[in-house]
Amino acid sequence: MTNQNLPLAYGNQPGMQLFLWTGSAFIIWVCTDIATVCLRFLPKMGRRTLRSGFGCVAAGSCFMAMALGCYLALGILKAFSTGPSAFMRTLEWSFPILISIAVLLVGVGLALPRFPESTQAIRRNVRSRRLMMLLTPVWRRSSQERKYLLRNRWTPLLDPISGKSAAHLHRRVIEIRDCQQRGMMLFPRDRVLINQAEQFLQGN
Repeated sequence: MTNQNLPLAYGNQPGMQLFLWTGSAFIIWVCTDIATVCLRFLPKMGRRTLRSGFGCVAAGSCFMAMALGCYLALGILKAFSTGPSAFMRTLEWSFPILISIAVLLVGVGLALPRFPESTQAIRRNVRSRRLMMLLTPVWRRSSQERKYLLRNRWTPLLDPISGKSAAHLHRRVIEIRDCQQRGMMLFPRDRVLINQAEQFLQGN
C-alpha cells in the first residue's frame, strides 16, 4: 500500500527531492513577486491602514520566502553532507519560526484594511443605542398620548439591546416628531436629543 505522506516516505529518492526543491523554488518566486507588487503600489495607497496591511502582507511573503529558502537549503545540505552541522541545526529550528511569523503577518495584513470600517460600525451602533436610551422618556410620553400604536408600548423598551438599532432609533424619532406636530410639548433637552438623533441618522 502506498504511503500517503509522499515527502516522508520517498524524501530520500532523487525524483521526490527534485520535486520538493522545484516546488519550494516556485513558491519562493511567487512570494517574492507578491512582496514586490505590494511594495510597488504601497506609496499610491491613501489610507494608512491600507498601507500598513499591504506592508504586512509584503513582509509576510518575504518571511515565507525565507522559510522556504531555509527548507530548500536544508534539503540540499542533507542530500550532499555526511552528517549534521551547526548550520543545518540552525536552519531546522529557524524554519517553523519563520513560517509562524509569515502566517501572522499575512493574517494581520489582510485584517487591517477592514479595521476602520469595523470600529466605525461599532461606534455608530453604540451611539444609536445610547440615543435610544436617552430618548426613551420622551418617547414613552409620546406613546401615552397616542390612541393608536404600531406595537405594544412596553415591548419596544427592549429596542436598545436588540438588533438594527439605527432602524429602531429612526422609528422613535418619527413617532416623537409625529406627536410633536399633534400638539405634544417637548422640553429643551428633548429637542436637543432629537436634533442629535436626526443628525446622526443623516450621517452628520
